[in-house]
Amino acid sequence: MIYYLYHLKKYLQMSKRQRKMQMTLWYMHIIYIGLALFLVAATLFMDLVVDLAPYAQELFHFSASVTRTLVSTLIGGILTLSAFTLNSLLVVLTTFSGQFLPRMLLNFISDKQTQHALGIFNGSFIYVLVLSWFIGSSEKEVFVTVPMVKCLDTVF
Repeated sequence: MIYYLYHLKKYLQMSKRQRKMQMTLWYMHIIYIGLALFLVAATLFMDLVVDLAPYAQELFHFSASVTRTLVSTLIGGILTLSAFTLNSLLVVLTTFSGQFLPRMLLNFISDKQTQHALGIFNGSFIYVLVLSWFIGSSEKEVFVTVPMVKCLDTVF
């Protein structure tokens, strides 16, 4: 109980701008994660329920092992890219805020473009992670939609 009172007191001592940023910080992330979950549902529905394999050309058929390898490789790649990018940004911002303005980190995080970029990182990681859970437990031998969406997602 004391723990929650401490955080409530800390929240009430924040400025209006800090409170607004605190409330909207995860807003963009939740939107992108929701879109990622919707895309997972749509691609899995197209592959597992509709079964596009009989209607697609043989060129677009991917075996389950190739699809699992593609998705598992993308999990590591997206996580590495996100960690490296965020780590580099935080090192630069910490250096700048120590030498110039201490509010630089707060301004950076509250920027809409930054929130979109971080939301895209989080959404793409959640997409690949949830997709790998369903593909790993699937008995299906041929996938069409999942590899095509991931290849198009990687290109764009």
